[in-house]
Amino acid sequence: MRSPRLIAIVYLRNNLVVQSENFSKYYPLGSLNKTLEYLYKWGVDEIIILSIDGNYNYKILKESLREIHLPVTFGGNIRTNKEIQKLLDIGVDKVSFNQLLRKEPEKIYNFSKLYGKQFIVGSIDVKKFNGKYYEYDYKENKILNTNILQSITRYQKYGVGEFLLNFVDNDGIGNNLNIDISKKIASNISVPLIVCGGAKDIDELVEFYKKTNANPAVGNLFHHFENSARLIKEQLLFKYNEIRDPEYKFYKKNNLEKILGRNEN
Repeated sequence: MRSPRLIAIVYLRNNLVVQSENFSKYYPLGSLNKTLEYLYKWGVDEIIILSIDGNYNYKILKESLREIHLPVTFGGNIRTNKEIQKLLDIGVDKVSFNQLLRKEPEKIYNFSKLYGKQFIVGSIDVKKFNGKYYEYDYKENKILNTNILQSITRYQKYGVGEFLLNFVDNDGIGNNLNIDISKKIASNISVPLIVCGGAKDIDELVEFYKKTNANPAVGNLFHHFENSARLIKEQLLFKYNEIRDPEYKFYKKNNLEKILGRNEN
C-alpha cells in the first residue's frame, strides 16, 4: 500500500481562514496568504480551500496561490465555465462542488466532459441520524432523505473524479474519524475518497488510512499543534517507507532526515 497524501483543508469565511466547529461556530485564524505559505513550506502534499459562505476575493486568492506549487482544490459556489477558467488561470487544479452537485448534477456532468473527471471533486456533508449517515444540506440546515452511500453512488454517475466527505458532527472537535462508514464507502466507489472531520492525533491519521483506504484531510492539527506536518511525514515514512520529500524544511536533526539518509545542517 502506498503512503497517503498529506492533505491540508482550509476553510474561508469573509475571506479569512477560520476554524469551523460543527458547521455552527467559526473562529478566525488569519489570512489565506500566510496560511498557504506555511502549509507549503511545512511540506503538505495537497491543499483544499473551501469558502464556507460561498464568497471569495479573486485577487486575494490569486496572490495567495502565486508561490504555492502544489495541487490545489478550490470550492466556493462555482457555477460557470468562466469562473472555472479564471481559477485554472491562477493555478487551481481541481474544483469542489457541493450545492451545484446536489441541485444541478447535469452541470457537473458537462464540466466533467469538458475538463476531465480528475478535475471534479464532489464535496458532501454528512450527518448522523438514528444511527445512520445521511447527506446534509448545510445551507438549509436539514438532513436529506437519502443515505450517504446512495448519494455518492448517484453522484459518481455524473463524472465526479474524487469525493470529499465532511462529517458535520465531528467537525472541528477532534473526536475521531469515522472508520466504519468511510471504509464501507471507499470499498463501494471507483474513485478516491477524502475524509475530514474528527482527526485528533497523528497515529489516528495513519491507522485511518490503513483501515479504510480513504485519505484523511487535516485542518486543526496543522493550525494548533506544533511541528504536526513534519511529525506526520515521519510516521508515514516509517509505516510506508515513502513520502513526498518537501522542497522546504524548517526542521533539522529529526528522524525524517536520518531515514532519507542526508544531513541538511
